[in-house]
Amino acid sequence: MKKLTFGTPETIVPSAFCDNFNYQEGSVIYPIDRIRFKTNARGCRIEFPMQPGEQIFGLGLQLKIFNLTGRQMVTRVNSDPIAATGDSHAPVPFFVSTAGYGIYFDTARYVEFDFGRPRAGRPSEYEGEREIAISTETLYAQRDLAGEVTIAAQIPAAQGIDIYIIEGKTITDIVSQYNMLSGGGCEVPAWGLTPFYRCCSRYSQEQILDTAKYLRERDMPVGILGLEPGWQTRAYSCSFMWNDKLYSDPKSMVKELTDMGYHISLWEHCFTHPTSPMYACLEGKHGDFEVWGGVVPDLSLPEVRTTFANHHKKHVMFDTIDGFKLDECDSSDYISSSWSFPLLSEFPGGMDGQQFHSMLGTLYMKTMLEALDGKPTLSEVRSAGSLCASYPFVLYSDLYDHKDFIRGLATAGFSGLLWTPELCDAKSREELIRRMQTIVFSPQCLING
Repeated sequence: MKKLTFGTPETIVPSAFCDNFNYQEGSVIYPIDRIRFKTNARGCRIEFPMQPGEQIFGLGLQLKIFNLTGRQMVTRVNSDPIAATGDSHAPVPFFVSTAGYGIYFDTARYVEFDFGRPRAGRPSEYEGEREIAISTETLYAQRDLAGEVTIAAQIPAAQGIDIYIIEGKTITDIVSQYNMLSGGGCEVPAWGLTPFYRCCSRYSQEQILDTAKYLRERDMPVGILGLEPGWQTRAYSCSFMWNDKLYSDPKSMVKELTDMGYHISLWEHCFTHPTSPMYACLEGKHGDFEVWGGVVPDLSLPEVRTTFANHHKKHVMFDTIDGFKLDECDSSDYISSSWSFPLLSEFPGGMDGQQFHSMLGTLYMKTMLEALDGKPTLSEVRSAGSLCASYPFVLYSDLYDHKDFIRGLATAGFSGLLWTPELCDAKSREELIRRMQTIVFSPQCLING
């Protein structure tokens, strides 16, 4: 593995927040002298040679595409991608090649990649006779790459970039080295691998207990029981306080569930409602735009993460809760309502909205691991990015196309991410079986009721 620095990199980058960052320098045979770098009005651009027949994979969780060769992609945080553009709620600026190398870009920016662009001024493979395209299918069809082509990347706003070139005999070897860069894979408890059932948000304490008993009476091997946003007094944005109207005695309910052998997982997101006891503590330590009537705490600040963690220990966890579903830490849906904070946001820790969108999932996971204080977990998160292999959190999505879910299972592993195609609904008995098969062969068997 070899680190290369071009220009003046930004200081707010994923490696700066990676507690177990483990770079060990070695030599590479990659043709470093053929890398081109320049700054421009939009930030900086870097280009790499690309071999004929080379195939590219990666860029985090990709639900719409598997092979990136010949494509333009942007690692934009987006909860609802509709096309193979690079949008994802877990994008990672890391790719691997069948030519025996991978490259990680240490940036929190939305990198624009072009995997196989012919440079101007080279002899054209189109010289000589060529049929005139008389249909849109012929004109716009993807063509095989030939001759000298490049991989190009534009990093917005930045005037420099650190890249890490990783080499190996196989793609598995390259991805393993990338995972070790972040400290290696996560350790999870045995109960984290048992089937997970998440109850309906509207359920009362009695209905939750009835559901738990139903599963036990029928010998269903559910080990984790999840509570949706109804467990709080306010959600969207969140109060992080138990709902004593829906639950007559939440502490006794949690104890009864654990006595039945369940581990409990709570849904939340970090947008903090004014009724939350944490709200006053976050004054001057949040972004400058609200989301759903709540502030966006700047979790890049250690004192904010500690405030969050301590509140959960004191008011939420009863020394028993050992899992969380961290929702809505990705970004707004670009095809419907824009519910999240804008890219032009500013945060007191120095990030802008783009950087904070890229880092929020990681920072939220760090925060809740502090709240768990060493307790083993396998939890869920809606966004993760660079250097996240060591976090015991599984990604999920509000999208629900089964082919997308299977594709996500195949692509997430290229970037050290875990992904579950959670089972929420089915239109037929066969679809129910097929989706159940998919979640059984994923990192977490999650059924969302």
